[in-house]
Amino acid sequence: MQREDKQRYGALDKYFSETKEALKRCDRSYPSSSQIYSYLDEDTREEVPATTFGWAVSALNDLGAFELWNDDVHDTNRYDLTTLDEDYLDSIEEILDQELS
Repeated sequence: MQREDKQRYGALDKYFSETKEALKRCDRSYPSSSQIYSYLDEDTREEVPATTFGWAVSALNDLGAFELWNDDVHDTNRYDLTTLDEDYLDSIEEILDQELS
């Protein structure tokens, strides 16, 4: 993925822990990345650009951590967090940590 999409992979690599925390806090079943972003605390939102956060969420979707949900009513992607695989998310985190080592 890193070679295929450096922008999204870089966002995921840089903001994985923030993205993971927001996903765990999110109590919506089918949120947009902006709605997930709103679950970050205020200080973190000041440090993490919303667009970059959206790239990280999209990258996790591409990696299969959760499914994309689209109802043809909304213009933005919605993510099916009922399919969030936290064990797989932890595996992605381990891989990212190994790459940084």
